[in-house]
Amino acid sequence: LQRELVANASKDAPHDMLLSAGALASRGYVLLRKKAYIDAEAALRESLAIREKAEPEGWLTFNTKSMLGEALAGQRKFAEAEPLLLTGYAGIKKREPSIPPEAKSRLPIAADRLVEFYTTTDKVEERDRWRAERAKYGVPTTTQPAKGT
Repeated sequence: LQRELVANASKDAPHDMLLSAGALASRGYVLLRKKAYIDAEAALRESLAIREKAEPEGWLTFNTKSMLGEALAGQRKFAEAEPLLLTGYAGIKKREPSIPPEAKSRLPIAADRLVEFYTTTDKVEERDRWRAERAKYGVPTTTQPAKGT
């Protein structure tokens, strides 16, 4: 279904690349949940390339960076993953007032990615710092991707 969505977004609206970027990000999100990190990386890199060109300062661009960081961390590409995870979180946090209510869970989920990253890489002080940051948000209201992930 996700592959069809991406194909249709590209075919039906070639002029609206943001629609394609959203479809690719949604596909990447599903692949992350399946731990298909290599495939998720490809979809998220393509989505990010579009978003960085069309909306370089949009919160969705930073959310895509965070997701790409997760895909890279899942492949143990830690040096490449860390700056994406950090930049992604910071960008989402800075734009928090502009995030629609139904997508507010993106911020704590980005923090969860950092907790997981620093747990996996055995950076205890950083892990604890991000756990404290994550605790500010409570439990996310949903684990489903927001529209246009």
